[in-house]
Amino acid sequence: MGSGFAGRTRVTIRAERGAREGFVGDPDPWRRFWIMGKSTPPFPVPTELFEVE
Repeated sequence: MGSGFAGRTRVTIRAERGAREGFVGDPDPWRRFWIMGKSTPPFPVPTELFEVE
């Protein structure tokens, strides 16, 4: 991944259909950490309205 992630903790997100690498990001106002990366998620993402209804 690019140099914008230098010094970050590397993580692997695993789901039923695959896995993707990412990095632990900064915490949000509620102190939950974001997972950042440059890839599609390891699960299907609806792209059409009928897919979510």
